[in-house]
Amino acid sequence: MLRIVLAIALLGCAAARPRAVDVVEREVAAYNAQDADAFAATYAEDATVVRGGKVWLQGRKAIREAYAGMFAKYPKCRARIAERRVEDQAVVDHEIITGRGPERPDPWDVGWVRNVVENGLIKRVELP
Repeated sequence: MLRIVLAIALLGCAAARPRAVDVVEREVAAYNAQDADAFAATYAEDATVVRGGKVWLQGRKAIREAYAGMFAKYPKCRARIAERRVEDQAVVDHEIITGRGPERPDPWDVGWVRNVVENGLIKRVELP
């Protein structure tokens, strides 16, 4: 009987924590809605965004500010996931972005973006 109670308790804990792919889906939806607050809410307070192997943004506040500025500058910017791989708590998306012209081609093939999720929030993003 104790085993059954423990198993149910463990299943409840696992179900309460969002899957990595669900967190990244919320992040993409917020990006496409141009909602900087909802976008930033998918990130851990101490999240890191790496671009080209170097830290670009550090912390939820910096991520929110950078993306709010981008959303204001490019109100038609949207992301489409061309392909997705899920690796335990990492979600690797092949992203295509539209609405970033004239600085980027439209559509812009960003490449593979890796999102590492910990405790239900994005902890690290690796951009090409």
